[in-house]
Amino acid sequence: MANIAAGLDAALARRRDAGARASTTPHQYVVRARLRLSAQRLADAPGKIVDIALDCGFEDVSNFNRAFRAEFGESPRAYRARLTG
Repeated sequence: MANIAAGLDAALARRRDAGARASTTPHQYVVRARLRLSAQRLADAPGKIVDIALDCGFEDVSNFNRAFRAEFGESPRAYRARLTG
């Protein structure tokens, strides 16, 4: 968990350095980074979706499900089922 947080802190610092060129806020950037990490873990690692969501920095699974669906167009469960068959 500490490694994930440190990685996100470093990513956020790089993001701030990029300045106003980007069209996303730092918060949106962090959420998307967490979603990318969770998508990778859903594809590669067995485990409960709720555990992956919490490990990736989401405070509850309902917010994670909503954000995941908005970003990827499908639920975490459907995403995992499609990739793992």
